[in-house]
Amino acid sequence: SSLSTVITRATVENLPLNSRNFLDLVPLVPGAQPGAQGRNLTQNSFSINGGRVTANGFQIDGADIDTPSNDPVRVSPNLEAVGEFQVLTNNFSAEYGRSMGGIIDVKMKSGTNAFHGSIFEYFRNTVLDASQAFSDPPQLPYNFNQFGASAGGPIIKDKLFIFGDYQGERIRQSVTADRKSTRL
Repeated sequence: SSLSTVITRATVENLPLNSRNFLDLVPLVPGAQPGAQGRNLTQNSFSINGGRVTANGFQIDGADIDTPSNDPVRVSPNLEAVGEFQVLTNNFSAEYGRSMGGIIDVKMKSGTNAFHGSIFEYFRNTVLDASQAFSDPPQLPYNFNQFGASAGGPIIKDKLFIFGDYQGERIRQSVTADRKSTRL
């Protein structure tokens, strides 16, 4: 027996994710909490059942994607390609052997006998942001676009399938340096 929680595709699609990263849903699991942010930790670090943030194991379709450094994940798949993921928090079997925290096991989508796909774009810009009434200097331009697509289907019916995805990101913003605006 083991303790785990499965985050289904419906949950991933219906909950808002500002960063569009499935790891933002891990703290919803009982026993998991966001890790303390520090010098060597990334934004998507979390502690499971009091373990260290570097003691968690990560797998995609059974393949180990752990890193030897403090960065918890080497590969972060596109949210459109994630079918579901399971967070094992306690009493997991020997196949997961070397992790003392929790195990995050991601199952990717795959091709089927029917063609299917999706296209998305999320954007944010200065026009849609609330104005800052008492700010000095005034609000600087900011444009963020995150876009992508996924598609899958049969190559040979009932035998061979294909699935692929793409995600891109464009950020355009201005920063101030001694009250002078420069474009990045």
